[in-house]
Amino acid sequence: MSERWNRATKGWLRRSMVAAMGLLAVGAVLGGLGGGRVEASNISAVGVPSVFTCSPGSYISLNLCKPAPLGAFVSGINAVTFTLCNAGAYQDQLGQTSCKPAPAGSFVSAVGQYEFIACSPGTYQDMSAQTSCKPAPLGYFVAGTGAVTPIKCSPGTTTLVTGSTACSAIVVPPPPPGGSDGTSSDVNNNVPLFVPVSPYRVTDTRGGARVGSADGAAGPLKIKVTGQGGLPATGVAAVSLNVTVVDGGLPSVGGGFVTVDGCNSPRPDASNLNFGGGQTVPNSAITPVSATGEVCVYVYGTAHILVDINGYFPVT
Repeated sequence: MSERWNRATKGWLRRSMVAAMGLLAVGAVLGGLGGGRVEASNISAVGVPSVFTCSPGSYISLNLCKPAPLGAFVSGINAVTFTLCNAGAYQDQLGQTSCKPAPAGSFVSAVGQYEFIACSPGTYQDMSAQTSCKPAPLGYFVAGTGAVTPIKCSPGTTTLVTGSTACSAIVVPPPPPGGSDGTSSDVNNNVPLFVPVSPYRVTDTRGGARVGSADGAAGPLKIKVTGQGGLPATGVAAVSLNVTVVDGGLPSVGGGFVTVDGCNSPRPDASNLNFGGGQTVPNSAITPVSATGEVCVYVYGTAHILVDINGYFPVT
């Protein structure tokens, strides 16, 4: 009896030791999967772990420790879920205990993001952890992406709207030497030399096809300006415009540019503004009008075109 009891006891001890060693192996696997650990002191008599600990950066799911996903974090131990990063912050790594603030020159507009977005041309951000970028103020511009500060326009240039990517030359009518209506006039026959008008948008292609082509072979955009926006139907020698490229597309070779002229042939070998890929660039232009009262806008590359009239030069 005693000998049989001893044999049974020894067999039970061997089986218990094998079971314990197996549980320790399982605990090592679980710890490796999620950063948690199974403590030998917490192994129950029935062979199932009674307690396991998920470390910060991981959370409990289906009895496993899983790393916090991208765009989220876990700050404490034994968390049952993760927390999404707030707007203005992001997380681009798994298993983290906090989120990163969006750096200056960028923003994060929504929660749970794994990357920040650089400020686009025309905007900037001088602080970190922000949810949007600021438009360049009047008199300043931002040409590239990820700007921390806007750039002040050089003397003799300015911007007409906030959020500009370039400055335009300031067009100042000459003083009236002989006119009585505040316009610049010819002394001999009292014909105004320049007549300013309230800015009037005569063309906006954003609702249709882009202008130009990648190979530069596309023809110009012809725009009727006489009889528009305060200009008379006849007697206009030249017109003062503000021309804006929107979302410029680069040509096959070199950078993009725009030439504005009176629909002459051959076209002038000069540009009124230059643009890079994706840029929005305004500039002023003074050009003669054709015999039919039109101007032509040629684009080397592709872009949407905005044209605003702000004055004209009468035939003298």
